[in-house]
Parts: sequence; structure tokens; C-alpha cells
Amino acid sequence: MRGRIFFYLTAEELRQGLGRLEEACAVKYVLTGMFDSPETTEYDSHAKVPNLGHSKSGCMITDLNFFIMPKDRKVEVQEVPQKKGGIQYLVSMFDGRNHDAIYWQTGGEWEDGVVITSCIQKVGVGNKKSTELYGLFKKYVLKDFEKIKIYSASPKSATLLDSGGRLTDNFKSMRSMELSR
Repeated sequence: MRGRIFFYLTAEELRQGLGRLEEACAVKYVLTGMFDSPETTEYDSHAKVPNLGHSKSGCMITDLNFFIMPKDRKVEVQEVPQKKGGIQYLVSMFDGRNHDAIYWQTGGEWEDGVVITSCIQKVGVGNKKSTELYGLFKKYVLKDFEKIKIYSASPKSATLLDSGGRLTDNFKSMRSMELSR
């Protein structure tokens, strides 16, 4: 899919790249998902995101996801009535919401020798700001990455792969399902 990149990098490389991104433009990081409160969790710097660059679950699908969006943009939250009563609050890109952003599945380092897949993608099809942020992320965070099959690998994650480390979507995956050269 155009407008989506799957990649591997270490926590150190992520912090350096996001630091360069923040020097180039004013962004914030907004936690996405379904919540009990309409209050959003936002960070005005990557340095404030807890455990940044480390996979929370060891699985790309269940790791934390964020929007990276301009600091001055208001996050749109959708009320979602629940069948059993009550309301939950969804921070998402559905129904035309939050299209001035890129969507980031965090991944990152899991344990010694294992890095979980990360992904960024454009949110708004044809949205100028989303396209601009996507380009800036590629320029500043994915700088000097190597293409390995459909993935992009940072210098340190490529070295890890070459020394027998695991680059994978899920730490429970069979070796045959992991990235290899």
C-alpha cells in the first residue's frame, strides 16, 4: 500500500530521529484507541512518551499506537455507545476524523536481540498535512535505512539481523515468519 512503511529500529535510533523531526516541525503524539474518558493522552515531545522505542507487548498489533500531528490541531474524539450501556470514546482516523496526522504503530525493542515491527501510514488520503508529515518522518526518522524485502531497517537493526537477532511482528512467531535476508 502506498503511504505505509513497515520498519525496524532501536530505541536510541528512534529518539534521535524524532528529535530531528521535532526540530523541523512542531508536532505532538496522541495515543489512539478506545477509552473510558473523552480526555486525550497527548505528549508535546517524544521525550515525554513513556518507554519510547520499547515494545509494550512484543506484538505489533497490540502495541501502542499514536497519531503524530501538528501541535496546534485539536484531536477529534468520537462517542461510541456501548451495547451494555454507557459510552466509550474513540480516538481514530475513521469517519474523516484526525486526517491532518500520520498513524504510528510503535513496535520497538522487545528483549535482547528482538525488535518488533513499527509502521507509519498516511491518515488522510490526499490530505496535504498528512502527506507532509509522512515525508518529514521518512526524512528525519527513517534516515539511512536499508530496504530488506518490504521492510526498512535501521543500521543497528540490520546489524542485529545479520548477527542472528530477530526482526519480527510478534515475538511468538516461528523463525520462518520473521524477516530474513
